[in-house]
Amino acid sequence: MYLPPAQSSPPARIIDLGSGISAIDRFVAELNRFKRSPAEIPRVRGRALELVQDAAPNDEIGEIRRVWRFVRDAIRYVKDVRGVDTLQSPRMTLELLQGDCDDKALLLSSMLESIGYATRFAVSATVKHGTYNHVYVETFVPRLGRWMPLESSVPGFPFGRAIRSHEPLRRFA
Repeated sequence: MYLPPAQSSPPARIIDLGSGISAIDRFVAELNRFKRSPAEIPRVRGRALELVQDAAPNDEIGEIRRVWRFVRDAIRYVKDVRGVDTLQSPRMTLELLQGDCDDKALLLSSMLESIGYATRFAVSATVKHGTYNHVYVETFVPRLGRWMPLESSVPGFPFGRAIRSHEPLRRFA
């Protein structure tokens, strides 16, 4: 497979998406744009391969768990600039070892996809009577034949469980 020379992508974007339900669609489109950027793949794949190198061959759950645990535990959760939505590239999150839920979800999704797993973003409302305010990753596990939720922003959150949403969950491939 041929990948074009790495194009430089900005390390972070300030996002003004507006409000309402259509803003979520625009937000996830930005996540997918970063996730699929050829400039991100070599660094992200290199780190993902390091994480799974000692896993048993074809151990899908073991590989997914290792990458998820790294993002959940080694990447420090830190909020965006007050009043400003920002989105970091996966490379920047790897360099800083810090980011908010969308940065962590983007890194996790990029890492898993770089080693062959399909992912999608799940957007939820973690506050009653609130708005959609959180994103996490779901990955398809072929051996199980189903999508598995991977919450990476809450320290100690269990593997394979979804965070509660007070509004219908929105999923984006």
